[in-house]
Amino acid sequence: QEEIAKAKPPGDVLSWDDLSRMKYTWRVALETLRVHPPVFGTFRTVLRDIEYGGYVIPKGWK
Repeated sequence: QEEIAKAKPPGDVLSWDDLSRMKYTWRVALETLRVHPPVFGTFRTVLRDIEYGGYVIPKGWK
């Protein structure tokens, strides 16, 4: 990892390609994206009919 970083000119930032060649750092980046994804929210399926705020959300709704 140090070899890749040292090969960059001073002041040049690391690219995704650089990070992908740094095995440990790449795994840390992937784990960070897994734990804190850049997209908020996920699609879930309603398991049973529920009422929320006066509205009925039917079972199976996504």
